[in-house]
Amino acid sequence: MSIAIDPTTMVPPAFLGIPWKQFGTMRDGGMDCIGLAITWFREQYGIEYPYDDGQGPLRGLWHQRTPRRFIDALLEIGRPVVRFGELRTHDLVVVFNVALAVKVPTGMGVVVGDGRFVLTVDEARTSYVAMLDEAWKARWWGGIRLTKVVEAGLSVWD
Repeated sequence: MSIAIDPTTMVPPAFLGIPWKQFGTMRDGGMDCIGLAITWFREQYGIEYPYDDGQGPLRGLWHQRTPRRFIDALLEIGRPVVRFGELRTHDLVVVFNVALAVKVPTGMGVVVGDGRFVLTVDEARTSYVAMLDEAWKARWWGGIRLTKVVEAGLSVWD
């Protein structure tokens, strides 16, 4: 696939400024973190991932009812990255919302290289590129290295 990459952000411009919308999967209507990651891998590399875990989409205050569901679904399609410093290009960065009383994973982004990742979170209102810095390390819940990405030769297991 040939998609123009902005050398400053290392992200195709079409992935920046997408409105955040909970459970969204469309650029025009908005995307959440899952929709952004799925679209990223499909459009960049032709790799398909499901939007849900077979139990139906996450809805409402899912993080209060079933806090492990999000991470359990990710572990079905990849393996954990244990240390923040071990993140590689194409890994998922899983973060928690500091406003919640417990450290429940509520968002993620995709590492794009050069210490950066692309994400969309509700407090930002649009998708953007962030540095994997100390502020994000403080919100770090974990990382996921995706099986299909490794199988496509885009990454390797440790």
